Amino acid sequence: MYLRETQRGSVKNISKISYYEKQKYLVIDPSTRRNLELERTASGDKLNTLLSILDQTITSMGSRKVHKLLQLPLRDMAEINKRLDSVAALMGSRSAYGDLRIALQSVYDMERIMTRIAYGRAIPREVLALAMSIRALKAVSMAVSSFQSSVAGLTEARYLSELGTFPDLTPLAELIEAGVSGEEGELIRKGYHSELDTYRALMNDGRGWMLQYEQKERERTGIKSLKVRFTKVFGYFIDVTRANLSHVPPDYTRRQTTINSERYITAELKEMEDKLLNAEERFLELEKKLYAELLKKISKSTP
Repeated sequence: MYLRETQRGSVKNISKISYYEKQKYLVIDPSTRRNLELERTASGDKLNTLLSILDQTITSMGSRKVHKLLQLPLRDMAEINKRLDSVAALMGSRSAYGDLRIALQSVYDMERIMTRIAYGRAIPREVLALAMSIRALKAVSMAVSSFQSSVAGLTEARYLSELGTFPDLTPLAELIEAGVSGEEGELIRKGYHSELDTYRALMNDGRGWMLQYEQKERERTGIKSLKVRFTKVFGYFIDVTRANLSHVPPDYTRRQTTINSERYITAELKEMEDKLLNAEERFLELEKKLYAELLKKISKSTP
């Protein structure tokens, strides 16, 4: 209830709540924590603290993990030794360790990004970063598999074991890459939705469409002098001289009569007129809707 009220949105991304038993960890009061300068010095600086020395992680997720471990020091000696064995196993294969650090450089803050996606707040750059991270997981898994047998069964190496059998999220990466635009100021990539592409094209080349339609109608009717024109008063229309009125097809609807010609409209031109005149407004409205739907699809596809 608290989360629903404070987040003012869906909390479906939270599937369970975990708890910890205090007796398993060393409780350090705030005063002692400050005096030991675990996370900040006496002057409030983050440098030259135990955390700054221990945190040699590559990812934001790893940094949060180290911070959490430092906040909750283990008390059980057996568990402490398992953690030390995990570190020893990792450091025992310097090649794989180096490969893993290189692979992790392409992994962004997936936890934070997926949370923002679940709440519908993620921007395109963040969503594309998720796709890049998914692609990088293959290299991470390969690096892990090279020494996975060494860390098998170690409690604190469970995250490595999970990476070794990480579910195939390639379809999710492909969905993101197909739909999310990497262009500045755009949300949806060209080619993802035909109607949106039409509005985009109209915004970029409305004049070009008019010329193409004009040429198409000239060939269809055989009226070489046929022209597609636009005025602010009458909008878009097809102008046909009186000498060619006998060639006007039945689907042309008269819009205005002038001294030298008749002006017509067709269902296709009327439809396009509405799109041309409202292209930007409709583009922005549809793009926003498609992006929201895409975020929901991505959220449902994440494990």
